[in-house]
Amino acid sequence: MIFRKEHLLSTPTGVSWQGLENVFRECLVSRSPETITYTVHLPPEPWLDLAIGSLEEGPVTFAISIKGSEETLLRKTLTTPHRWEPVPIDLRNWSNRTVELAFQLESPQNGTLGIWGAPVIRSRANTQAQSSPRESALGAPPRGVILIVADTLRRDHLNAYGYERPTAPTLAKLASEGVLFADNQSQATWTKVSVSSILTSLYPTTHGVVSGPDRISAAAVTAAEAFRSAGYATWASSSVVFSGQSTNLHQGVEVLYERLSVPEQGSKTARPFIDLLLPWLKDHKDSPFFVFLHVFDPHSPFEPRPPYNHIWMDGQEREHFIDWTQKVKDSIENDAMRSRELPSRAELEKAGIDPAEYVRSQHGWYDGSIRGMDDEIARVLEALEGLGLRDDTLIAFLSDHGEEFLEHGHPWHGRTVYGEMTNVPMMLNWPGRLSAGTVIEDTVQSIDLLPTLLEISGLEIPELYQGESLVPYFSPNGESQQLEDLQRRPVFSERRTPSGAQEETAMRDAFAVVQDGWKLIHNTVRPEGINEYELFDHNNDPLNLKDVAAEQPEVVQRLAAVLNQWLEEAAAARLSPDEDTEGLSPAELQQLRALGYVQ
Repeated sequence: MIFRKEHLLSTPTGVSWQGLENVFRECLVSRSPETITYTVHLPPEPWLDLAIGSLEEGPVTFAISIKGSEETLLRKTLTTPHRWEPVPIDLRNWSNRTVELAFQLESPQNGTLGIWGAPVIRSRANTQAQSSPRESALGAPPRGVILIVADTLRRDHLNAYGYERPTAPTLAKLASEGVLFADNQSQATWTKVSVSSILTSLYPTTHGVVSGPDRISAAAVTAAEAFRSAGYATWASSSVVFSGQSTNLHQGVEVLYERLSVPEQGSKTARPFIDLLLPWLKDHKDSPFFVFLHVFDPHSPFEPRPPYNHIWMDGQEREHFIDWTQKVKDSIENDAMRSRELPSRAELEKAGIDPAEYVRSQHGWYDGSIRGMDDEIARVLEALEGLGLRDDTLIAFLSDHGEEFLEHGHPWHGRTVYGEMTNVPMMLNWPGRLSAGTVIEDTVQSIDLLPTLLEISGLEIPELYQGESLVPYFSPNGESQQLEDLQRRPVFSERRTPSGAQEETAMRDAFAVVQDGWKLIHNTVRPEGINEYELFDHNNDPLNLKDVAAEQPEVVQRLAAVLNQWLEEAAAARLSPDEDTEGLSPAELQQLRALGYVQ
């Protein structure tokens, strides 16, 4: 076993990715008494965005100066290790000048390690010019882009999509004042795979993430990398280990708050991550910025924190639901589902419990969790308003996947590609720039979002992206041919069994295509009693409850050919894996066991 300190002492001084209390930054790691010097040309009104930290119990002093100047820009001694201390430095006295910045580390003991966290020169002047090399089809780019991904959120439980309960008034307002995508399809049905697709605009077959230890190749261009290369400050949260550095989705992120950076129960609510985001927004309000905010509220266990646990489930109903859960628990055959206390329809019936009543109670907690998430998102909008950024910030919201509530006899997610798994919300909001009340009825897919954000921001879209920009739908200068191509194209979802997954009767390997109002599912590996091909009327049967394949053999044949061709092309484009494929840490494995993802 090699400890991190010994490892860092054995490697050359330079760039590294380091975490202190599970807050990760792209860093410079050095050891006393080293001095690192950089020659830089400073922009107008410059400042140095920086945090410092150490791994040592003893004192370590961080000093920054400009060579040839008698002024010391920073001299700070840390005696408490394993925590970040922000130390932004004003450089306005050297605006528009070329200088040599010296980063010096001092300690009574030579070889003491110090970490310079995400040092970046930024400017407080002409922020829009910094944020993009060119204007987009919508004019000048936004100063800020915030991408919010809600875990395990079905679109049919949002009032913006017609749900009877006011589960998300903030999101409904965002949608009514912006663009709502009425039929967005997720490319995968569990977080690690789906978020990898969202943040790289690649199909799962191409990015190669299937199982817990899998990582995105360095060849991928993440959302954070695309924005950071254009000068945006980048911040991210990962409320479950799948969406952070364990999947290599930290690429391009300057500051990442991992799941374990907040208290044990904290990741069930967006609140602690938004508490961390708001001060960062204030510090970076004069710079172009990109934020990836991953929130976990709707995920099971569904019971939300007070007061949201009582909005749609009173105390008596809660007692009944807990009694039902304990009664059925011994009947749950699958170990993973038993640990999650998620029974199937057959198991509920065996225990003498009405499945419809059970699910109705589950919905009370699920919907309450959504409302809790929505109230926290409202705090972000309020903060942007207070900082004068609301009209200059593009906000995108979507979910990574849905959740089954016994529509096909089972609970949970990640097993199939039926509609309750793949029908996810997506919306865009940019006051005054995106027409209020725009509803896109055509079928789109989640990997379209990233190229859309880049085009709106006036940035180049990497050639390897497989999604398509949706700007032609709402751009006044959109070409009709581009829009027609978007309307005709098929969209795809997929589900592969992760290695080491416990076998379940509901699981299958399946691929889906939606085109021309039809949805075809090819179940390549399937349990007994499930047809190889299933066909559904996508527009009128969004939850895929009635298979009409036998009535439409020509449609099945046509879409099967489309699906096979796409799969060949996606596989041919697969990224080469990196050599470094080390697995999850013990702490990450412990969290996944607690969630029931691994045994």
